[in-house]
Amino acid sequence: MVRSIVGYILVGFFALIVIGTFASIGSEEMDESEKLTGTDLIAGFVIFGIPGGFLCYSGHKKQKREEVLSIALSMLKEENSINVAKISSLTNRKRIEITKDIKQGQIKGIIPYNAQLI
Repeated sequence: MVRSIVGYILVGFFALIVIGTFASIGSEEMDESEKLTGTDLIAGFVIFGIPGGFLCYSGHKKQKREEVLSIALSMLKEENSINVAKISSLTNRKRIEITKDIKQGQIKGIIPYNAQLI
């Protein structure tokens, strides 16, 4: 959650740089030294755009993984097994992604290794 929020903030800063660049290009009242240039746009993209996009992507991926693991744990408590097809239909994700998330959960110690996957 925090990753996504920080990512959105960084992408927002980049958007402000883009808006400022295009606004300063069209402004006739500003001196040439005050106007933002293409170099500022590229620097803003490298400093704010790329890290912001990465943080948004990784934050959403982590949220999806946590959702899968919480569903898998509740299934494990109720049915003593994890139904990958059922989790896939609940989360609208592919079975292979669900299996990868469960394996990551096993590596991190969240889900026991002896859990039966159906």
